[in-house]
Amino acid sequence: MEKKKMSVKVEGFKVSEQFEALRAALPAIKDQVKKINGIITFNITNDDNKKESFTINAKAETPTIELGAPENTECTINIGDEDCLQILGGKTSPMQLFMDGRVALDGNMQLAMKLNVLTKIKAKL
Repeated sequence: MEKKKMSVKVEGFKVSEQFEALRAALPAIKDQVKKINGIITFNITNDDNKKESFTINAKAETPTIELGAPENTECTINIGDEDCLQILGGKTSPMQLFMDGRVALDGNMQLAMKLNVLTKIKAKL
């Protein structure tokens, strides 16, 4: 029996709608997402200073996007809600936010460089 996929929409986190749209589209875009070939966790802080984690597992046979931060995360991205929304929407450069100190990375930085795959996919949704 297939496990029911849970929504990743979280009240108070604007970017959760973007992650939910990607999650819902995974069956159609799994080949592109698998190009990331890693497990990336986004630790998001919203305007109320609340935190939530969203993880993209692009190593799985069928990629997933889930809430939470697994122990086997290979790259962690700490970023504000609005900044992440701008990146996924293709409206700002992740590198510029990194240079401005608005994004912090931990782990495999090469995986973070592959996130342009997501912005290209999101632009087509």
